[in-house]
Amino acid sequence: MSKNKYRSEKFDKKKKQIRVRKTIIWSIVGILLVAGFIYWMNRESLKISAVQVSDLQFADEKKVQAEVEEIISGKYFGIVSKKSTPFIARDEIVRKILEKNIFIESVSVSVKKFDILQIEAVEFGAVAKWCGESTKKKLRECYLLNSNGNIFTKEVVINKEDVPVFYGPISQDYIIGKS
Repeated sequence: MSKNKYRSEKFDKKKKQIRVRKTIIWSIVGILLVAGFIYWMNRESLKISAVQVSDLQFADEKKVQAEVEEIISGKYFGIVSKKSTPFIARDEIVRKILEKNIFIESVSVSVKKFDILQIEAVEFGAVAKWCGESTKKKLRECYLLNSNGNIFTKEVVINKEDVPVFYGPISQDYIIGKS
């Protein structure tokens, strides 16, 4: 007997069939929408085809480009490509570049024409140079210091900036990146 004394079993069966059909139809629609989204996000027209890095004086552009390529290789959950323009991990790219390159002060990531990843990096400027422990024990080559007081590279001959020269002891053998 049915729950309601005014409804028949035949009516309850028909209601249940309609509910099952609606569930099946909405499930199929949901699966089609997810499959369509995955297909759309994996299209070549939405994938990054090239990585461009701004001109850098001290850092190696090819190294930065290789780091970015490594970050965007692979897939999310084995389904959607990490090269898909809407899913570019901009924050991760910025963080990794700043972590691995002591020459770079700031980074911005943008997408041009839906398929070119543009990396604009600003390098530290030299505000001073360090030339050894004392004026008597002057090193053959000096090192440049950035605005944070960190040594970030050897002085290059092309550096014609007139900056103050500092002397003083540094305890580490490898001094690049030290204060």
